[in-house]
Amino acid sequence: MADNFLLTRNPRLIKNVRMHYLVSLLIADKEVKLYVAKKIINNSWKLLNDVSIKGLGKNTFLFVFDSKDDKLKVLAQRLWTIQHFHLSLQELVENTTIETIDFSKSPFWFKSMVCLGIFYVNRM
Repeated sequence: MADNFLLTRNPRLIKNVRMHYLVSLLIADKEVKLYVAKKIINNSWKLLNDVSIKGLGKNTFLFVFDSKDDKLKVLAQRLWTIQHFHLSLQELVENTTIETIDFSKSPFWFKSMVCLGIFYVNRM
């Protein structure tokens, strides 16, 4: 199935795919079964609407979101893991196949809890 997944030049289809689809690669040294990935994702993502998860090959998944807002939430809250393995989420673009998507980069935010104090020096 992955070999046949190519976005066409149909503008309506492309817009729908961009708004509701993500493709991912679980970067792992072992195969994680689809049902395990589904269970972990459904428990972690806490979405308002449904997401359909389809297997596209070994540790490669297609996410189809019912809501564009849920997709944006998932992207905004990444870095995601499944069984301590990184889940690289990528958006689909026109004329892309699964084989040509670059899974080597994943943007994410981190929050530092370091307290930076202001120190005053009293000179006499």
